[in-house]
Amino acid sequence: MAQLIAEEQTFGDNEKQEKNPNLFFLPEIFVGSLFPRAQIESNIWVADRPLHTLRISSPYEVPYGSLPRLLLAYIINAPSALAFLGNSRRRFKNILECDLTDREFDRQIRNLFFHTLIDIEVVWGGSGFVGTDSCLLIIGARDPSWRNYQDLSSTKWKKELQIHPLFFKFVINAKQVAFNFHSYLSLSDSLLAMDLYIWLCREWSALQEKGKSENSYTLQLLQEVFGCEEKSDSEFKDVLINCFHKVLPHFPGFQNNAKLFDDGEHLVLTKPKKSVLDVLNKF
Repeated sequence: MAQLIAEEQTFGDNEKQEKNPNLFFLPEIFVGSLFPRAQIESNIWVADRPLHTLRISSPYEVPYGSLPRLLLAYIINAPSALAFLGNSRRRFKNILECDLTDREFDRQIRNLFFHTLIDIEVVWGGSGFVGTDSCLLIIGARDPSWRNYQDLSSTKWKKELQIHPLFFKFVINAKQVAFNFHSYLSLSDSLLAMDLYIWLCREWSALQEKGKSENSYTLQLLQEVFGCEEKSDSEFKDVLINCFHKVLPHFPGFQNNAKLFDDGEHLVLTKPKKSVLDVLNKF
């Protein structure tokens, strides 16, 4: 997998990719459940966070499942605004371990890159004064040969994607969370496990950066972060604990740094002794 990614994405002088081609980065604001896990009837998906709100919309359907998560991660880590997807559709599908038909694969790519709007509203301020900043983004720049969602009669593969300059600028300037793409991909049979993996990368890294010994999270807060408000407390807790068992092997030596609801109400993460970045680099 690392060889395939390295061949398709040449990162040149990008220091983030020198040690391990599987070491990827994601804007911190996208951590959590960015896309729904299943198809929804509405054309808008709203993900509320304590300090910001994400609204994902498309006139066709809101992207859902593992593929948009993987595509977004791949595109965000392109070294320039012209992202190379691969010499062939088959090769790119192999990288993403995607078994969709070519037609469905192309349809989802076009929908995510050219028809999906990402509306970010950030709350700032304090002490009685609160303001908001808004940012509306689309991933792909205008390209008639890529944009046509309805006409999928052409089987010609487009090797490159021109990323919209505003989206590329947003990614470059955003605070980033490091993660291992191989680990992320290996968890794609469980969408909550994928989201949990990225979240743990951020939370454990933050503990090390800020010098704190531990952080505590209520069950309600975690339901909001992962977009699971519709589940009962007991159901969500069981599902989350099961996902922890899937994710923790990707953090060797961190098993004792997660206390899974010992008091029945809180998840507690403690500061790991090992460097999170070093662990991510070894996979």
